[in-house]
Amino acid sequence: MHLIKYILTADGTQPDYVVGNVLSGGQLPKANGNSSPQDWTLIGAGNVDENNLPSDVEIIPTKQALSDYVNSYCSDYVGGDEAITFIVSDYVDNLWDKFTASL
Repeated sequence: MHLIKYILTADGTQPDYVVGNVLSGGQLPKANGNSSPQDWTLIGAGNVDENNLPSDVEIIPTKQALSDYVNSYCSDYVGGDEAITFIVSDYVDNLWDKFTASL
């Protein structure tokens, strides 16, 4: 089981290099400039053959690496008419806990 950054297929489904289902998939999406449904880079836990991953897929090896990645594009922001506090560490902790529970 690995925590990975991945993109959906052109059909909007889970990539075939994931064996079984992506657990806790679709977390903390990052816009990547592709056309829909491949317009977000997602994070999820899944069984993958790390030696046969496409070049656009990355394994996130540590909680610190996850935190660094998410912090690179997320911060406190304003959404709509009211301020929404996005506390990155809470999301990182929650996703990392789900991932380690699946091991």
